[in-house]
Amino acid sequence: DTTLLRETVWTPGPERRLWKRRYLYSGFVFIQDMMERAVAEVITGKSLPTPGVYLQEMPYPCFKRDSYTKSLIGVLPLAMMLSWLFSVASTVRTIVREKESRMKEVLKMMGLGNGVLSASWFASGFSLFFVSVLFITPILTYGILSHTNIIII
Repeated sequence: DTTLLRETVWTPGPERRLWKRRYLYSGFVFIQDMMERAVAEVITGKSLPTPGVYLQEMPYPCFKRDSYTKSLIGVLPLAMMLSWLFSVASTVRTIVREKESRMKEVLKMMGLGNGVLSASWFASGFSLFFVSVLFITPILTYGILSHTNIIII
């Protein structure tokens, strides 16, 4: 069972906990190396050079742990979803109000097509979402996710 080998949520930084390096110190690496060497010797017919296993940890740049960012990993998706909740609620409220007042039928009688009405709904919904994105992007870019490219956010 390999479910205990990786964390469910990745946290940045070098790995210092010994229990996380069980792959290296449990002896599995050496058994794997012996099996690979045996297969290679059988296939090639030659013995392999002496250094079988040489391990070195991946170098990691200088890192300062930030407990605030680590605590936001679970909360950030919920906060992003709640930030758009007002825009969605406002759009749904106005659509329901339009359906109750039968405004679509009145506009159709006046010659407005379905495409124009849909485009107007898209423009009004997009403008509400765009305003919330304009507020959220600088907060994420310069505050919480300072090392992330602004285009990705």
